This record gives sequence, structure tokens and C-alpha cells, in this order.
Amino acid sequence: GCIAATAVAQESAPVTVDASPSAAELLRRAEDTAVGNPAESARLAQEAMERFSRKLVPWPPVEDRFRSAQAATIAFLRANPPVFERWLREQSPVAERQLAEGNLEQVVEARPLTPSALQAACALAQRAMDQGQPRQAVIWIDQALAHPSLDDALRASLKRARALLVEPPVAPKSAPTSSNPVPVTPTVWQPLWARDL
Repeated sequence: GCIAATAVAQESAPVTVDASPSAAELLRRAEDTAVGNPAESARLAQEAMERFSRKLVPWPPVEDRFRSAQAATIAFLRANPPVFERWLREQSPVAERQLAEGNLEQVVEARPLTPSALQAACALAQRAMDQGQPRQAVIWIDQALAHPSLDDALRASLKRARALLVEPPVAPKSAPTSSNPVPVTPTVWQPLWARDL
């Protein structure tokens, strides 16, 4: 009886989405002003990302699909080059200051398309590896790999690092005998990007 009642209650419980009408409205206004007023559009986009980064919004608006306000804002900026250029010009100096102050997560969260955010993501990936958190390191690496400022050399280094984290190499073994087993030497992590990023 009790278990059945609990199951029925769980089935009838409404599914809630952590959506933000305010973030959706900011992005709608940013889209509306993108052509006529790129500066205002960039300001609105930044407000949506800074205030509601992790909240969900329906984006694109015509689809019944929810994304984080940060992901929706990134998609909007990349689809609107004049707005993106204005946004980058205004937000890059702020991101540089935050990076210099050591606010790495804040840079990546609120200003993810700035060059400083790429440096911060790489530094956060390195920190996660140094702290023995490979899964977290992969998350930061994936963020860096999606960055528009990424060059080919750093992309190759990050991909190598990601491959090692996802599938660590196994030390080669010679054929052991029952009387003389060969111990496996663990692979030592070698950073694949500069520590001073």
C-alpha cells in the first residue's frame, strides 16, 4: 500500500524546468536589436549570460527545446558577427582583469568567448588534473575545444590530453611467467599545455 501510493505520487508529480522568463526576454530583445543597435544587443546578451547563465531558456525560440542561457547566448553571439564583435570589444578587458585576479571560473562562466576565457579553461583543466579530477578536466577541455580563438597547435594538444584522460594508455607488458610476473608501471601524467596560461 505505502509503496504503491509513493509510486503513484511520483508518477503524478509535475516535471519542473528551471527556466527563466527574464533570460528569455533579454535574449529576445537582443535578437530584435541585433541589426539596428549592435551595442544594445551586446549589452542585453551579456546581461542574460551574467545574471542567468545556468537557467534554461527555449532556444531557438521557435523550437520546444531548452538550453542554458549561457549556451543560448553563445549561439546568438556566434550567429550575429556585428554583435559579437561589439561584445568582444567591451567584455575582453573585463575578462582580462578577472583572469589577472585569478577568477578563472567567473571568466569562463560570464565571458566564455573572450581570449581570457580560453586561457582560464586551460588553466582550470590543468588544475583539475593536478587535483586528480580527470572528469572535471575533460569538461574544461571540451569548453576550450569549442572556443573560437583556439589555434591548431593548442587544439591538437588539448585533443591529446583529452584522449589520455578518457582512455589512459596502458604500460606495455612483456609476457609474464607464472614464476616471474611483470608488474605494470602506472602511466605518469604529463601536462600538454603550459602551466602559466
